[in-house]
Amino acid sequence: MEKLTEKKRKWIIQQFRAGRSATVIARVQHISRQMVYKLAAKYKKEGVEAYKAKKPGRPRTEINPSFVERVVETRKSTDYGSEKIHFVLNQEGFSVSRRHIQIILDEQGLTNPCPKRRGQRKYVRYQWPVSNYMWHTDWSKYKGKWYLAYLDDRSRKIMATGVFDNATEANAIFVLYQAILTNGASPVILLSDKGT
Repeated sequence: MEKLTEKKRKWIIQQFRAGRSATVIARVQHISRQMVYKLAAKYKKEGVEAYKAKKPGRPRTEINPSFVERVVETRKSTDYGSEKIHFVLNQEGFSVSRRHIQIILDEQGLTNPCPKRRGQRKYVRYQWPVSNYMWHTDWSKYKGKWYLAYLDDRSRKIMATGVFDNATEANAIFVLYQAILTNGASPVILLSDKGT
């Protein structure tokens, strides 16, 4: 769904009032029919104000000026940050969020606001650039049996597996040789948890 500009909202309402069907309007503007009906109802209720888009985000709440003074006074006398001030004022019976306290500190110039907030980190998958360079291996116990698997780091392919009564070094080497012979490849690095 695309963002509706003031121009698009005006066009939608005019077309709907002119008798065009909501289905056709919705298809042209890539919106739902419900949105067309909502805009028409809003126009009927508010008039030309319906053309204007709602401001994004939460509406700003007014903060009591005496509370602002209390926050500023606490900051200047103790040099606490917003989190500590929030804790102190909660103890005194004030119930204002830490974010509101941070906004007060920023507006009063008592902190250095971060102009460019850091967004969410992108997920980085750490893996070797070449298949069969590194294999992972681990033992797991399930219903009284020990399971061992070798996985290629790059492709995540299971190279070989084994089921044993005991988790021993000999069994691990046996499955490793089986993986090398079956796949015709030998890893440069083996990564295991070393029995922990």
